[in-house]
Amino acid sequence: MKVRREGSNAKCLAYVAAFVVFQTAIILLFALTVMRIRSPKVRFGAVTVESFSTVNSSSPSFDMKLMAQVAVKNTNFGHFKYENSTVTILYGGMPVGEAAIFKGRARARQTKKFNINVDISSSRLSSNSNLGNDINAGVLPLSSQAKLKGKVHLMKVIKKKKSGEMSCTMGINLATRANKSHKFRSSTSSLYRFDGTADNCLAFSDNEAPWKELNSVQVSVNLSGK
Repeated sequence: MKVRREGSNAKCLAYVAAFVVFQTAIILLFALTVMRIRSPKVRFGAVTVESFSTVNSSSPSFDMKLMAQVAVKNTNFGHFKYENSTVTILYGGMPVGEAAIFKGRARARQTKKFNINVDISSSRLSSNSNLGNDINAGVLPLSSQAKLKGKVHLMKVIKKKKSGEMSCTMGINLATRANKSHKFRSSTSSLYRFDGTADNCLAFSDNEAPWKELNSVQVSVNLSGK
């Protein structure tokens, strides 16, 4: 009888130990997946250049209209609420165009997409000695920057500040009105990778894939001016 009791107690202890291990594994899995809050990813989607014109004279200039889709990818299990922000287009490090990004929300495990229109003009430049040289060379180098600040809301209890940042460069071929090159550059807060077309122009945070430059971007061009 005593032997049976000892055997029964051993089984109970084994069951309790197995249950504790199982619960610990569930808690760890929950902490490493659901409770792990990541920075959102920001990208340019489809891009169209319209009403493009350049002048190469004693006072070189350019004007264009850029239409782009912006995507905010939220990989968290809670929604991401971001504040008003701005997409800035630069030439030679100086802003030549801006577009507003209005505050919004990217749902949990989803990507929010919206369109922006940017009027770009060299009239905003005070002076740039390289503009005439770039127009003569047939390639207009531009860069774009955007940063979305906000909070990730998890289970209506946890709120953590996060931001998604995008920074890239592109070269507009003046002969064909097409984008010659487009690549992402690393910054202090994020690393960037470009996967070949504007639809895959993704920004990665530091704890994800390393930065890698790949192929040139594909940008559609509308020469009708409509």
